[in-house]
Amino acid sequence: KSVAYAQQQVTAKEQELSDKKEALAKYKAENVTELADDYQAEVTRLTGEVNKAQLAVDEAKKELTKRSARAESLET
Repeated sequence: KSVAYAQQQVTAKEQELSDKKEALAKYKAENVTELADDYQAEVTRLTGEVNKAQLAVDEAKKELTKRSARAESLET
């Protein structure tokens, strides 16, 4: 797989992360008056989604770095 593919993966994962962060913020804004237990459980779930998406971005960036380095070494 190419460096370009790895870059596309980073972009896609970053968009996913952005979407998850937006969903968390929106939920918090719209549900401030919810029952505390329900609210906290959903915030915890959505925060987990954000964290999972952040890990995916980090992994995609590592893969991009690895492929870029490999491509550079092949060029030299």
